[in-house]
Amino acid sequence: MKKTILPFLLLLLPMVTLAQPITSTYTPTYGKTCKATPQEDEQSAVWVCPGAGGIKVEFAEGDIRQNATLIFPNKQQADLGLWSIKSGFSSIGDKMEWRMKKVNGKNTPIGFIIRYKVSEDPEDSSKITSYLMVGKIAGSNSCVTDIVKPQANQNVKARTFADNAANQPCLNEQDQ
Repeated sequence: MKKTILPFLLLLLPMVTLAQPITSTYTPTYGKTCKATPQEDEQSAVWVCPGAGGIKVEFAEGDIRQNATLIFPNKQQADLGLWSIKSGFSSIGDKMEWRMKKVNGKNTPIGFIIRYKVSEDPEDSSKITSYLMVGKIAGSNSCVTDIVKPQANQNVKARTFADNAANQPCLNEQDQ
């Protein structure tokens, strides 16, 4: 029996050593590391913050709604369309979580998580729902793939979705 198990275990060994852990890196969505872009309209604002893996994130606000666009080192952009997925008055949380995996020895973002606070009650805008918008990193095809509603394990669930987002379809406003 030992002779049949040993070759099997030796076959599994490369899979165990190849499996890379997925970790988190956090970047701010506001503050001194971000740069504001002048706007003609006083009712809107645009600012760019550093992300992970050379990606920058452009945040925009207009009509009391916020959105994010990923800007890649090769200048490709991916508008995440947050304000069309959840259309109420909104604001983005203070930090963005990037799910990172080693690819060719380099930490590479594979997914992201953004806290998105939305006022969904037109009668009372002070009632806020705090969602986690989860997405995949795929150049100009990067997008939101999942929305995690408030719950006890919200962050854990969002990380699981982000770690598996690469093969998920993008959400759009019709999915809501």
